[in-house]
Amino acid sequence: MSKAPTNLASMARGVLRWASEHGIAEDELLRTVPIDRSALDGNHSRIPRDAHVHLWRSLEILFDDPDFGVNHAETIMQPASLGVVGLLSMTSATVGESVHRATTYSRILKPDIRSRAYFTDRYIVVEIETQEGSPRSVADCSLLAYLLFLRRWSGHDFPAREVYFQHPRPARTGAYERWFRCPMHFDHPCNAIAFDRDVAALPLLSAQADVATYLEEQASLLLANAPSAAPDESSLESIRAAVRAGVHEGRAHLTVVARRLGIGPRHLQRLLAKHDLEYRTLLDEARHATALPLVAETDMPFEIIAERVGFTEARAFRRAFRRWVGVSPSELRTARTGRRGVNA
Repeated sequence: MSKAPTNLASMARGVLRWASEHGIAEDELLRTVPIDRSALDGNHSRIPRDAHVHLWRSLEILFDDPDFGVNHAETIMQPASLGVVGLLSMTSATVGESVHRATTYSRILKPDIRSRAYFTDRYIVVEIETQEGSPRSVADCSLLAYLLFLRRWSGHDFPAREVYFQHPRPARTGAYERWFRCPMHFDHPCNAIAFDRDVAALPLLSAQADVATYLEEQASLLLANAPSAAPDESSLESIRAAVRAGVHEGRAHLTVVARRLGIGPRHLQRLLAKHDLEYRTLLDEARHATALPLVAETDMPFEIIAERVGFTEARAFRRAFRRWVGVSPSELRTARTGRRGVNA
């Protein structure tokens, strides 16, 4: 029997703090929400997902504001409320690295959602699924927080280009138009926000390489121990971990990874097919995750990095890196070096 889904308690603490600052006593709000007060304590404590959803719904009712998530995203969402994920995103080197880390480690916050970042010919896109039963204010606040955080951390007032919402179009969209100022689409399969590709290369003013390295170590440990949404999700996470380990060891061929998992290659491919995935997709993700800190945070020659993550030619690695991050390895390293000079 699978356990009831949970969310990171710090997200609820952030909402309770915000409510208190806006005249709603924490005890008063907790009387309407099925949360055990003691469960909110601790950096890594978790609460039932339903309780978190109930908290947002209660605030929508108390404020009598159907656009609650959009109207209050600027103050209700703070990096610290997102725990190690928010702080890691804030201390990353660039916008692209920030969204990559935020989506990679999103399962620490909410294990039963899917989140990813990717490039198209024109955009860098961040996708976030809404949890079943969540009010639209959660999706509205999450998408707008991405825009506001990245602008604040980079010091650039860049626009969003497209925004997509899972929920139906509301009766009035004035609040959305004021905040997003770009084409909006509703009843979409997932929530998403798109920015121009070149935004990914913007350095963050809040970047702290040493802090980010430490936070990523902590995030990796938390992700490895994050509760799974369902039994087959555990299998997928095990596969991803095995592929990452294979890349680190230089032995990431499908048959080697299958052997590490104690299954046959065909069985591995069938497991991936259940998730509409191909092995090369997971291999690409693992190479990306391994190469990014080596490029951004070390002086290791690109030829050696290319070989370490499994490319036979540096040219192929450079093409892949530009596809992952939106800039070349040398451009990212130059931007990082420039930031160090400013902070020196």
